[in-house]
Amino acid sequence: MVPTGLFIQSLNEMIDSQEKRVTAYLSRVPNVVLLSLYGVAALVSAFAGYASGLGLRSSMSWSLWFAA
Repeated sequence: MVPTGLFIQSLNEMIDSQEKRVTAYLSRVPNVVLLSLYGVAALVSAFAGYASGLGLRSSMSWSLWFAA
C-alpha cells in the first residue's frame, strides 16, 4: 500500500504538470497571425523589388540588405 502523503504529493505534481501544459498550449501565437505576418512580409518584399526594378540605377547595397 502507498502511504497517503506520498500519493497526495504525486497527485499534486501531476496536476501542476497538466496545468503547465494547458497554459503553454493556450498562450501560443495563433497560426492565422503567423501566416498573416509572413504574407505581409512577402508582399512588402515584392513591392520593394518591383520599385527597385523601376529605378534607373540599381543599388547593390539595397540588394544586399534584402538578401540578409
